Amino acid sequence: ALDRGIALFVTEWGTCSADGNGTISESETRTWLSFLREHSISWANWALNNKAEACSAVRPEGSSTGPWRDDQLTQSGLLVKSQIP
Repeated sequence: ALDRGIALFVTEWGTCSADGNGTISESETRTWLSFLREHSISWANWALNNKAEACSAVRPEGSSTGPWRDDQLTQSGLLVKSQIP
């Protein structure tokens, strides 16, 4: 797709395992986002929610509608936020 100039948009990628749990992989997240930036590929992170799981961006007690202060974000949420230009 890249070689053919096809427009790409990456959806539903996360900072942890596919089931939403486990540990946050900061190095893999940064590698992935670096690849996307290098190839001018837009993205949307999964999971912008306040569910009690590792990949959730918002702490369970945080609002489901935002806006969110940093203290309302999870480790995943803070990592992804730090990568938004």
